[in-house]
Amino acid sequence: MRLPGLYFAAFALSLASHAATFSVYSGASYQPVVAPNSWAVAFGSQMAQTTAVATLTAAGQWPTTLAGIAVQVDGQPAELYYVSPGQINFLVPDITDFGSINVVITNVASGATQTSTVNLQNTAVGIFTSNSSGAGPGAILNGVTGAAAPFLVVTPQNGGSDLRTRLAIYCTGLRYAGNPTQDSSVTNVGSNVTAFGRDTAGNQYNFTVEYAGGSDPAFPGLDQVNIVLPAQLDGAGVISLIVTAESTTSNTVTFQVNSLPASEIALTGLTLSTNETLGGTSVTGTVALNGVARAGGFPVSVRTNNPTVVAPAIVTVPQGQASTTFTITTPTTGAAQTVTITAQATSVTLTATLL
Repeated sequence: MRLPGLYFAAFALSLASHAATFSVYSGASYQPVVAPNSWAVAFGSQMAQTTAVATLTAAGQWPTTLAGIAVQVDGQPAELYYVSPGQINFLVPDITDFGSINVVITNVASGATQTSTVNLQNTAVGIFTSNSSGAGPGAILNGVTGAAAPFLVVTPQNGGSDLRTRLAIYCTGLRYAGNPTQDSSVTNVGSNVTAFGRDTAGNQYNFTVEYAGGSDPAFPGLDQVNIVLPAQLDGAGVISLIVTAESTTSNTVTFQVNSLPASEIALTGLTLSTNETLGGTSVTGTVALNGVARAGGFPVSVRTNNPTVVAPAIVTVPQGQASTTFTITTPTTGAAQTVTITAQATSVTLTATLL
């Protein structure tokens, strides 16, 4: 999914005055570290005579000269997106000369140059923000519908049985996490990326990362992290989000999660701590909802098809929780048995097998 032009253009907005000698930062987080094939920003003065915003070339690249200005990073030409006297946004080339590197801004007509340095690491994850400040609401969309916040923990448009909401987080500087040689066959580096959030009460949520890597070939340097919203996040309000890649930590951004309508809370899961046990032992069952139970809790009927295997007739998910556990007891017997455990709430019926 492409990052909307609103977000992609927003990071070209200058937010503060900077010293005459320019400094280089991540183009998303504004931290003083960049990564290969990531967006960076230079803040300074008199870096250009005019202001210009680039358009992609026919080859799907940004120009290396814009408004008479060229930028070299570690001796290699950088693609340019935005140029002004006080700010230049550029794409760090695919280089692996990690550490302090030179950034040179050249006035093509006069040959005049300005030079600075920046720290280059394999990853320097930064999340784009809607106000281009490096903080506040993140550039985050529903990964299926493309809708912006506020989000719900369920997305009916997913289709199928898994309606959990996926969010696409737009960022830069992480596509080579765990891949410092820049092997082009590695497209999903999600195993090397983590994401977690906190609500205003301080509760932490560790998100499942299903994908992390390049977002869209049409937007070089733009990365994307896809996460799954857990049911427990239902109605949590403002969530503060951080993404990590290798040893780098992103800026903190926020997104809003609203409450599902109470009428849409439903049973979505029945699991057992084990599917095979010896007679005379107990097994723990778990029932899960698509959101959090409302006032009074959410009752679930439970039964077994064997009267000697006992489970509570009603299991209630407590108010404010998205799941709860219950105990199943089995008889002491040497005979092998197969038992079906059934959980039912409203129109949803789920089963699990115990051997």
